[in-house]
Amino acid sequence: MSATSRLRAATPKVGRPYAAQHRDDGHRSVENVATLARAIEDPGLDGLWLPDHTHIPVRRTTPFPIGGALPEECKGMLDPLVGSAMAAAVTSTLRVGSGILLVMERDPIVTAKALATLDQQSGGRAVVGISFGWNVEEMVDHGVVARTRRARSREHVLAMRSLWEDEEAGFEGSSFASRRAGRGPSRHNGRCRC
Repeated sequence: MSATSRLRAATPKVGRPYAAQHRDDGHRSVENVATLARAIEDPGLDGLWLPDHTHIPVRRTTPFPIGGALPEECKGMLDPLVGSAMAAAVTSTLRVGSGILLVMERDPIVTAKALATLDQQSGGRAVVGISFGWNVEEMVDHGVVARTRRARSREHVLAMRSLWEDEEAGFEGSSFASRRAGRGPSRHNGRCRC
């Protein structure tokens, strides 16, 4: 990877974010991702973007970033990479991926492999949005110190890009290090839209 590599963003044209739905009886119901993906591809929408929270701790002091109570939609989210794979499997043009991916809470080696696999198998339709997160208690449960989450996220993205692009990938950072290894799966056509 060259020293001039930069993170790039892919901007969705028209898509739909995904969240848990609520029934009149107050219970959550999770919309079937495959059914939703087919339904939004038919009228020509551009993408399906899934949010990322591994869990929402019941007791937390971190306020919801836009104020007020935490919406019920934020609880019980599906894994965005698994959901994206399901959406990609039943569509042919729909871009799939995360509206946000909390990379600082994920292992970079496993995440790089999952994203490359999703991108390869979808024919290059995977797009990943990155976020630094807001829920301090969730971060702590992953061993992340909130004040270092931006630097940790950057390191994880750089490590993933190395795994996608370098013949012998390895990374040495303050929050993550890996031994040199042969390159894992690369993104579709060698592109990195992360």
